[in-house]
Amino acid sequence: MDTLRSNNKWYCSLLIFSGRPNPLWFPKESIVEQLLSFAECAPISNTSFELPSILGYRGVVLVSKAISITAFKGLLYITRGNETETRIDLNQAFEKLILNNLPAKYKHLPFGE
Repeated sequence: MDTLRSNNKWYCSLLIFSGRPNPLWFPKESIVEQLLSFAECAPISNTSFELPSILGYRGVVLVSKAISITAFKGLLYITRGNETETRIDLNQAFEKLILNNLPAKYKHLPFGE
């Protein structure tokens, strides 16, 4: 995943809405660095990962032009082009870091479990 760090335009999104755009923001570079470190160190999982087709909170995502990393309930789903892999989000560190650094205007949204 070393190539991840060459992508300098990252954004985060809270996967919460159905039928309207999800909240989107550009995280601080220091947060992106921590998130990428979590993803790089996360152990590979043999568990298949599908985002649930439910209403309400369905995880968080960190996206660049080349990669998407979605976190939900202890798993990371990493997509690069047509390639995907699932990793374990230890202690939900990736997901919690994004949720703990939401912009103030999104903190009122019902994203908790």
